[in-house]
Amino acid sequence: MPGTVGPEPVRGMKFSAPVTTGMRGESVLRIIFQFWCNKFYGTKQDWSNHKGACKSAETTAIPSPPPQNVFHLREVETATDSTSTKCPPEPEMFPAQLRDFQYRCSPDGVDENLLILLHGRGDTHTNFVSFAEKLNLPQCAYLALSGPIRLPESVVTGRLWLRVYDYDNDWAELRRGDAERAESLKTTQILLEDVIQVMCKGCGWRRSRIFLLGYGDGGMVALELAMGSCGQNRLGGVISISGPVFPEYSTKGNLRSVECQRGCTPVLITYGTIACEQHLMDIERSKRCLDMWHGCPQAEVVGVSKEEEMVKTAEEATVLHRFFADHLSRRMINMEKNSTLYEVTTS
Repeated sequence: MPGTVGPEPVRGMKFSAPVTTGMRGESVLRIIFQFWCNKFYGTKQDWSNHKGACKSAETTAIPSPPPQNVFHLREVETATDSTSTKCPPEPEMFPAQLRDFQYRCSPDGVDENLLILLHGRGDTHTNFVSFAEKLNLPQCAYLALSGPIRLPESVVTGRLWLRVYDYDNDWAELRRGDAERAESLKTTQILLEDVIQVMCKGCGWRRSRIFLLGYGDGGMVALELAMGSCGQNRLGGVISISGPVFPEYSTKGNLRSVECQRGCTPVLITYGTIACEQHLMDIERSKRCLDMWHGCPQAEVVGVSKEEEMVKTAEEATVLHRFFADHLSRRMINMEKNSTLYEVTTS
């Protein structure tokens, strides 16, 4: 008995064969539609209700995709290199005791890092100038300072960073534990901190880009500054050549501050493995002291084949350059000059 074609197909459903009419054909369509609907929509409706379920699912089960954002780029400005060089310091900007110095901008014209050089006992900054030039560090200016304590010219033309001689006792060396040693070191630390503040606020340097390198007593002073420069006050790095932590401080115990836990100034100490026994003991105590007070990251202590003199071998120079390579900041000037800043908006 002829009949009508079964329920109309769900929109989007395509058949590859003609639709069969008649009662039997209608039953086949029912099976096809019910199977397809149940599979697609996850519903289980009887035949009489499947069409309504399909229409409802058609409008609710498949949400329309969200509108796509359109991105718009607008050129704002081209990056310029306006801060490559820093303002050089003037003598009157520094404390009166530290106005003998030499400053030089980075030879490559990019003042990204600053190296402050502190000479050894009885020396002056002039002998450190050639050393800084031999280092030839990239994007690094240098500031070579002379110590604040003048020695009588009748004795020697030089400077000290702390009191180590008894002027009233035929220039005998002060003993460890003498109050004058510690007091003078504290005074020098304050003066050097003033210099760092001038370089930051007056000349445009970042504290985290300032490095100190000292020899002997100069290294001892640099380490003292490092241990007071942690957390937000950290320096770029400190190198001490044959200079231990101030001996009177190396037996204080564990005095690490909360700031140290947030990041310490990186420290490198180089020393001579064939130095006198007292010096080797001081270096060993310095390592323990730094691990307790200043251990984030831990200080590097590297021995080289020498006594207590200044850097003179390629081995030690390589150690210094490796430290600088790990901690110096570098600017990609070529990329900055050729880069363009864009504003990104959506609609």
